[in-house]
Formats: sequence, C-alpha cells, structure tokens
Amino acid sequence: MQDPQALPTPTPLFHVCTLVNDKAAYARMKSSFAAAGMDSARCRYSIFDNTGGNQFEPYTAINEAIRGTVERYLVVCHQDVLMDRGDGFDRLVAELEALDRGDPSWAVAGNAGVTDRLSLVIRISDPCAADRREGCFADPVATLDENFLVIRPDSGVRCSTNLSGFHLYGTDLCLRARAARRTCYVLDFHLSHLSAGNPDSEAYSESLRRLVAEWNHAFTFAFVPTMFTTVFLSRYRPLRRMFGSAACLGWVQAHRRRFGALSRLCAPLIIASRRPNQRRNPQACPP
Repeated sequence: MQDPQALPTPTPLFHVCTLVNDKAAYARMKSSFAAAGMDSARCRYSIFDNTGGNQFEPYTAINEAIRGTVERYLVVCHQDVLMDRGDGFDRLVAELEALDRGDPSWAVAGNAGVTDRLSLVIRISDPCAADRREGCFADPVATLDENFLVIRPDSGVRCSTNLSGFHLYGTDLCLRARAARRTCYVLDFHLSHLSAGNPDSEAYSESLRRLVAEWNHAFTFAFVPTMFTTVFLSRYRPLRRMFGSAACLGWVQAHRRRFGALSRLCAPLIIASRRPNQRRNPQACPP
C-alpha cells in the first residue's frame, strides 16, 4: 500500500483571484467563501496586492492569472463579494456542470449580465436590491458585470492587451469570447456584492471610450450593451456618427423593450452575434 503522504495531491477545482487594496475586506470575502465550501482543498487563492497603490489593473492581472491557472475554472472576483446567501461550492459546481452539458462552447460566466436584446439577467444581493433574480439564465449574454466572473482557462479567451484600467473588462472578455465563437452566461448563483459601481466617474467614461475604439474594427453594425449603458460599434465612420450619437443611444436605452422586439425581427443585421438565438436549453425560457 502506498504511503498516503506520497500520493499526488488532487488539483483544486477553482483558482480564485482577487485584486486587493483592503486586506480586511479580502479576509472577510475569503472567510465567507470557505464557509460556503470553497476551502483550500477545493480552491487555490491568489491576490494581486494593491494595498500600497494600484500596481495591478484587471486586464493584465486576469491574463496573468489565466496563464498561471492549472485548475479547471478561474474565478475573478471583487474583494467585497460574500458567499453568504446559501449558495456555495456545490451549487456553483452544479451550475457550471450544467453549463458544460448545455453549451460546451462557453468561455465566461458571471452573476449579472445583459443580453444582445438589452435584457438584464441577474442573481445577486447588492445595495440596489436584495435577493434579485431576473431574466432568463438559459440565454447567452453580451456583457457581464465584473464583481464575480468564472473563466474557463482552456477556452483561449483573454482580455485585450491594448486595454487597461478598472472598468469594462467583463464586456471586453465577452467581446473576445464572441470573436472566438464562444459564449457567455449568467449563473443562477446567489451571492452578495457590497457595492453597486460608479458609471459616472471619469475613469469609467475613459474606459468606455477606449473600449469602443478597440472594438469598432470588429463590427459592421452592432449595438453592444454594457452593464450601465449601450454602445454602437462599426468600422464605418458614417454609421458611427448616426447610430453612435448621444440621441440614438439615448433612445435605445430609453426604449429597451422596443429595441429588444426590433432585434428579434432583424437580429442578423443589427446584432453582431455568433448565434443570436442559441440557448443552452431552448425550452427553459419563453421566446
């Protein structure tokens, strides 16, 4: 019989990475994860230490984390996320395994996102509302909130190397997944996020401008949602001037339901998506 100490140590299922500028907040996050079954036997924890200043930003940190991940799943989450709502390791594994079965081409998942038709899909408790559960979890999404992301390292999806900063890397990952003919989803997985984000900051506006400049070349005609707004992407300047104007985008945001109905009629033209009508379970949501 082999000496138990000589047996190979099983590889944890998850690699959990966090940018940290408040170690007390991170300790609380990690403690809540462990209490929910995400202990050191099942998860490897890594931090990008920003307690002395912003030495790391998410775009490059995520790419570095992906390169260093041997586990099946990479979790990238904020330091103010808590697994304190009853869902934990078993629920997360069940959701991911169901996703593997339903759509093996998935690359990134999260707990909040927006579809191409501007429908919100979310499962979270945050300062906006407690116990939020909205949308169809079987529908792929065009963007994901960054508070909690699960990335498949073997998907080949990475953040754009030309972008940096602390905003919109969830949207960038979803666009990169789309370019690689892969999909992204929201998981029916409940946790708490202790902050709600700040889309009115100058840093967010600059990140949005850079995201649009980075991705215009990839599309002929596409309205692409972020968690807080919608952008228009096109390689053609006249189209950008018309459909990317504040007036047009304001109408789209103000009439999300009408836009969603329009996109159902002409999805191949308006929505630049690999498979606009694909679902991991076509019977799970109404048309």
